[in-house]
Amino acid sequence: MSQENATKFIIKVQTDESLRLRVSALGQDLESLRKLAARYGFEFSAQDFQTSIKQHYQLLIRSASAT
Repeated sequence: MSQENATKFIIKVQTDESLRLRVSALGQDLESLRKLAARYGFEFSAQDFQTSIKQHYQLLIRSASAT
């Protein structure tokens, strides 16, 4: 389990519309999200995912502010 895997999964979700729809259907169910990610080869803890989401969000905010 790793934060790196969580970050890679986030990127995969952004680039794969089918996966994005599946993730969206899960709502706030983090355990189901982790199980779905594992089926795609991305294993990570809830903590890793939450840390990756926060970092990814901060990058998006900085990127939006720069334009």
